[in-house]
Amino acid sequence: SETGRIQWAGLDGEGNKTILTGLGEVESIAVDWVGGNLYWTDSSNKYIGVSTLEGLYKTSVVHSLGLLKSIVLDPKNRNMYWSDCGAIPKIEMAGMDGSGREMIVRKKLLWPVGLSLDHPSSRLF
Repeated sequence: SETGRIQWAGLDGEGNKTILTGLGEVESIAVDWVGGNLYWTDSSNKYIGVSTLEGLYKTSVVHSLGLLKSIVLDPKNRNMYWSDCGAIPKIEMAGMDGSGREMIVRKKLLWPVGLSLDHPSSRLF
């Protein structure tokens, strides 16, 4: 059953609010501060989802994925990157609308659970 949800709160921990429900196992979230959208990985349903920051217009942008662990966004170039720890561990990328999906790292990966993007140098770690 889908019982996962995404919530937000103020920096002081007050004002908890559920913005998305009906999700599977959410492993990672990322904020598109340019477009005002929220992205998440759902490892039990094997997709990357997107909605507004208020939780409106929820949809999936990439499907048929493995064991998703991490997602990072590059709003300037409109790309997203994610790690997959499934049968073949890999790091993939696509446009933030899900277009142009491609595998960018497949060799010498064991368990790629975390990603970080250095925006000034455009380097992915």
